[in-house]
Amino acid sequence: MTKKNKNTKKGASAKAKQNKQVVVVSAPKRSINIGRPLITKAMVESVCSRTDPFCDAAFGSKWPDESNARSISLPARAKLQIGTDGSGYGSMLFLPGLTQFYANPSAIVAGVVTFALAMNGISPLGTTPNNYRIVSYGLKVRGVGAPLNATGMLRIRGFGQTTGVDMGAIDMRTYNSDYQYDVPMHDVGEVLVVGKQINATAGFFTTPVLTNPSTSVTTWVSPGWGGVMISIDGGQASQTTLLDIELICHYEFIFPDSDSLQQLAVPTPPFNPTLSAAIAEVKSALVPVAQKGTMEFAKYVGRKALSALGGLLTGAATKSPALAAVAYNAMEVD
Repeated sequence: MTKKNKNTKKGASAKAKQNKQVVVVSAPKRSINIGRPLITKAMVESVCSRTDPFCDAAFGSKWPDESNARSISLPARAKLQIGTDGSGYGSMLFLPGLTQFYANPSAIVAGVVTFALAMNGISPLGTTPNNYRIVSYGLKVRGVGAPLNATGMLRIRGFGQTTGVDMGAIDMRTYNSDYQYDVPMHDVGEVLVVGKQINATAGFFTTPVLTNPSTSVTTWVSPGWGGVMISIDGGQASQTTLLDIELICHYEFIFPDSDSLQQLAVPTPPFNPTLSAAIAEVKSALVPVAQKGTMEFAKYVGRKALSALGGLLTGAATKSPALAAVAYNAMEVD
C-alpha cells in the first residue's frame, strides 16, 4: 500500500500559498506580472511620456482626451546661454507659452532681476495654430565654465502663479516661490528642471493670444504650467556663457480645417482613467529639480510610474519602492 508523503503535501501547500503572493516575473522583458492584471511596458511608457519631457516616449505624446479631437503633436527645442554682467549676475525667466516663452533681464541690482525686455518664443511652426496646449516641458542646465574658476551659486526658482502681473522684477534669492534649488556653480554638472503643471487648465486647448497677448512678461497668462527662473549669483564677472540651457517643450496643435497641416491631424488617445490617475500621482510626487543625468532621471520616473500603476491595478502591496525597482529593472524600460 502506497503511503502519502507528508512533506510533499506540506510543500504543495506552501507553494499554493506562495502563488497567492505578489509575483514579479523577469521574463519576458516586455511586461511585468505583478499579481493580476498585467502591467505592460507600454503602460509605463505612456505614464513617462506625460511626466518626463526628456524621455524618448515624450516625443509625439498627447493628452488623453474624452473629446477625441484631431491634433498634431510637435516638439520645440531651443539652445540658450546665460552669462554674467560686471557684478557676476546672470538670469533668464521661462514662462510657458507659444509665441513667447523666455525673457532676458534688462537690469540686475543686488540680486533683484528686472525683466523689461520683450519675451522670445520657441514655436516650431511658421504659422500660428488656432489652438494649442502643452503636454510637458523641461530644461537641461549645464555648467560650461572652467571648474577651477567657477564661483557663486546657481539659483533655480519655480513659480505657481497664473499671471505675470508681478513678475516684472524678481529677487533671485527669494524663498517666496513654489520651489527653490541652490547649488554651487562648481558642482553644476547637469541639472534637470521639469516644468510643473499648476492647475487643470493645462489639459485645455487655448489660443496664443490668450496666453501671450503681448511680448511683455507682465501680460503673460499661464496655460496651466508654472514658470521657472534660472540665475547666477556671484559668478565670474563679465562672462558670455557660464550656463548652457536646453529648453524642450512638447506641444499639441489644432489648425483651422482650411489649413493643409490639419490634414495631418489624428485623434488624441482615448481617455484611460487608470493611466490618467497614474500620471496625476507621478506628477504630484515628482521632484521638479534633479541633479542627475537624463538616463538616471528616466529610471527614477519609470519606477514612480510602475509603483503608481501597481497601486491602482493590484493594490497597496505593489506600492513598495523596492518591489517597483525590481520590477522596473526586469521590464528593461528604455
